[in-house]
Parts: sequence; structure tokens; C-alpha cells
Amino acid sequence: MVLPTLVVGNELLILCGVGVAVGGWFVAHRHGQLRGLVDANKNGVDDLVE
Repeated sequence: MVLPTLVVGNELLILCGVGVAVGGWFVAHRHGQLRGLVDANKNGVDDLVE
């Protein structure tokens, strides 16, 4: 019975929190991919699989 009371009136806060979490995950995931590409190219490793 407590959870519905907390949700009522806080929908925008909850949606913003979810949006920030998803955005943070996306930025961290994208940054990790770019960092891997940069490190691979710096070491002279070819990214293409043959």
C-alpha cells in the first residue's frame, strides 16, 4: 500500500530518474566502445576480422 502512494505525484521524477540512468548507461557504453577502438588502433591492431 505504500508504493502506490509514493508513485502518485512523482511520475515525472521517476521518469527523469529512469531517463538519467538510461542516458548514463548509453554514455558509458559508447565511451567504452570508443576507448577500445582507440586503444586497438594505438597498438596497431586491425579491427577487421578476416
